[in-house]
Amino acid sequence: MKLIQVNTLDEVIDQLEVYIDDCIQTQNRMGYFSTLYLEVTKEVKEGIRTSRFEDGPRMEVLDVHFANLFFSSTQEPSVVWKKAFTSAKFSKFILVQHLLLGMNAHINFDLALAVNQSVNKAEMDDLFRDYSEINSILIEQIDVMQEKVNRSWWIFRVLDLIALRFDELLVGFSLIKARESAWNYAKQIQNEDKVDKALEEMETLTLSFSNILIKPKGLIINTIIWINHLCEPKSVSKLIKTIR
Repeated sequence: MKLIQVNTLDEVIDQLEVYIDDCIQTQNRMGYFSTLYLEVTKEVKEGIRTSRFEDGPRMEVLDVHFANLFFSSTQEPSVVWKKAFTSAKFSKFILVQHLLLGMNAHINFDLALAVNQSVNKAEMDDLFRDYSEINSILIEQIDVMQEKVNRSWWIFRVLDLIALRFDELLVGFSLIKARESAWNYAKQIQNEDKVDKALEEMETLTLSFSNILIKPKGLIINTIIWINHLCEPKSVSKLIKTIR
């Protein structure tokens, strides 16, 4: 399913809802990342309503630009998105790998572009606190998603207790560091003479992480993936409905 460009946060949410419904119908594993993205977006909307951010309207502008980059990828995946969409066709990858492949492309590449589209160079410092607040929202929603899975299948509660679930895999990706890197690249591409170099580095970094996520190295990580693969439900639609 191809998504169109939008102009408001409500439209972002509506588009994601429609896309997830389609993923359920078509057994598309991109629904995993999209479900997490939807929940984060809803929390951003709630944060704007409750003044969690210093500048709510500016955060909406950033969120819309950010979402539109993902929506564009559903029409014609860029180089950095292709591995996430291609991997979604295969059952050998577990839920966390699909989540991280999506977050990798969206954070390590798209986020700097969205920031650059949303504010000018003089406004960057003012945006930083609100930008950083998204880190908390993202971690909160990952925890919520993990708890939904744990409640649905007892085996995952056991795996979580013995530290064989999300946390160990997230260590290798480090969401906070990825967002810090995106912020630094956003500042670089505000300078015209640094744009090409920054974009090249962003693409290299994103593809490198994609390769690590697709073919992770190390006995411990691969054991965790193997155990999770054995335990995860094979129905894509069922898993999407569980984490939704």
